[in-house]
Amino acid sequence: MPAPSYSIPELTTLNTGESTTGWAEPGTWTAGGLPVAETDYFIQGTGCIDKAFNATGLGGLMYDSGADQALTASEVFLAWLYFEAPNALDSYANGGARLMVGSANTAFNAWAVFGANTYAYGGWRCIPVDPAITAEYTVGTPTAGNHRFFGVAYNLINAVAKGNPAAIDCIRYGRGTLQV
Repeated sequence: MPAPSYSIPELTTLNTGESTTGWAEPGTWTAGGLPVAETDYFIQGTGCIDKAFNATGLGGLMYDSGADQALTASEVFLAWLYFEAPNALDSYANGGARLMVGSANTAFNAWAVFGANTYAYGGWRCIPVDPAITAEYTVGTPTAGNHRFFGVAYNLINAVAKGNPAAIDCIRYGRGTLQV
């Protein structure tokens, strides 16, 4: 029997989270620390991007892909997300975790993807978002159809004193089709 072969033909990889090159905080959502490379916990490759979160409020990790990405109407962007202390997050309804995409790190849309009440046990989750769906949060004035900056923001109601609990790994975009 031949060895199985796996590929992701319908997804384009934007960033694999192996280094902090291109990463920054999004606009005014800057609670917590700056993005750092993490090699102790990750979902793929040899690292992810994380940050300390010893404050309450919104803080995030945003990647500048360097150019507008051509997401069509039938495509989503996906990111692997992790938060080490789920009970510190606000609820889903209050945007505990939000995926973001925009034309600048000060002009983007965001969608709530989970919160303390829907992510009770933590762990890595690959979450897709269709940027054609009306955003739940908007910062600045993002240019419609321009998808250059991608990331995650976490909304904390309790500060986390230890470690770097907020992480993101591997951002991709495409049709997001599952074929078996």
